[in-house]
Amino acid sequence: MAGVKPKSSRTDPPFQNARVADRSAEYTPAVAAKLLHLRALMIASAKAEEVGPLEEMLTWKVPAYLNSTTKAGTATPTDW
Repeated sequence: MAGVKPKSSRTDPPFQNARVADRSAEYTPAVAAKLLHLRALMIASAKAEEVGPLEEMLTWKVPAYLNSTTKAGTATPTDW
């Protein structure tokens, strides 16, 4: 299933990290839709609250998000 892009009715932000995109493509369509929605919410919330851009990364082979400007807080992993 690698290399398959999860389908979504939303306009999801483009992936910044190819490894995160590849990992996201490994989920079943139902799980991918939920995780993409969560990802979009986190990115939109960070933008709305002006906390700075989020950096996408893999942490223990799991997509994770961290404020790339301040490095404040901890990476937020998302997995099923």
